[in-house]
Amino acid sequence: MVISLKVGQISTNCYIVFDESTLDAIVIDPGDDANHIMDEIRKNNLNVGYILLTHGHFDHFFAARTILQKIEAKIVLHEADNELLNSGGGFLMFFDRESEVEKNRVTADILIKDGDIISIKNIDFKFISTPGHT
Repeated sequence: MVISLKVGQISTNCYIVFDESTLDAIVIDPGDDANHIMDEIRKNNLNVGYILLTHGHFDHFFAARTILQKIEAKIVLHEADNELLNSGGGFLMFFDRESEVEKNRVTADILIKDGDIISIKNIDFKFISTPGHT
């Protein structure tokens, strides 16, 4: 099952994908509104194992750190975006608030590349590299 959420001031798409039989889940692009995302996780009694970032821009990860304070999960990111994530995801290009970057900074636990697979019980996620903002 897929839960689709619009998060943050620019309505970034965030998805929670889960196996209905096991309730194992992955959160994709938690860009903001951590409490809203956590409400969906709790409401559905989900076990989140991974937080997948489709790329390293701030509007795709700014809620991840807060979520990680409430659950235990691994951050997954394509290896080509690791430097962008580590630099704050472009946030400082738009806003002059270093403290916001530090408050929301996360690091990737798993760096993936084209063809890699991450599984949550009965669901496999195969990564297909699509460079750029696709």
